[in-house]
Amino acid sequence: MQQVLFDRIFQPERAPRVAVLFEQTKITFEQLRALTIETGEKLNSLAIRPGDRVAILLNDSPEFIASYNAAAERKVAVRSDVLQSILRDFQVSDEFTSKAPRTRKDYAGIIAKIEKEFGDFPLAGINKEPDQARGAFLEWRDKLVSRIKNS
Repeated sequence: MQQVLFDRIFQPERAPRVAVLFEQTKITFEQLRALTIETGEKLNSLAIRPGDRVAILLNDSPEFIASYNAAAERKVAVRSDVLQSILRDFQVSDEFTSKAPRTRKDYAGIIAKIEKEFGDFPLAGINKEPDQARGAFLEWRDKLVSRIKNS
């Protein structure tokens, strides 16, 4: 959902408009987007993953806004090789968005529960032959058990 918000904030028609006025400096949406992407790349290089906690030690500044946006974007970054990617794609599909608001809300609740328990299940475990799928499932299960024991 935050990716959708990110895309709406940085719509091309807003690019030349002022997004931030800091002291005597005007930062356009395009400049803020570029700074956010640059900051996000730095977070990626530090292996920051969804769910990780980061501290942003900046005063009110364009860099703070970019860091916050980049961190928020990383929070919802979805790997394309896990079940969560299919669930997220479904939630922005016409099939989902065309449903009644109550139905979407109910589906979103169910999807959130599935993501919590199985979101990191590798698609390789679904798309392979039964013998290969079993190995992928057992590997995922062992990681899940280890996470539970360590939490």
